[in-house]
Amino acid sequence: MSPLTKECLILFILFSVQMLLYCLLTLNYIAIAHLNYIGTAITDGLVASVNFFLIRKVCATGPVNIVKSTPDSWKPWAAYTSGGVVGYMLGIFISGIVR
Repeated sequence: MSPLTKECLILFILFSVQMLLYCLLTLNYIAIAHLNYIGTAITDGLVASVNFFLIRKVCATGPVNIVKSTPDSWKPWAAYTSGGVVGYMLGIFISGIVR
């Protein structure tokens, strides 16, 4: 795999995971606001699982460390941050459908 392809894959993973996390958080807040205990438990469990994945894969030390402190470290940050923004928008959209 070429370095550019690997970097694009890493950025896509960061964006996707953060988008999923923020979508789940939005749905979790909606479930809490509606006193939906089952929905809250499910979304909270999924949030914890995604956070575990992030800690293990993204922020791990050693050879699997994909976020290195380099001059190009703004790219992973941008992918992670924009994934959060899109995830919140997706969560709001889905919560509008679920209501």
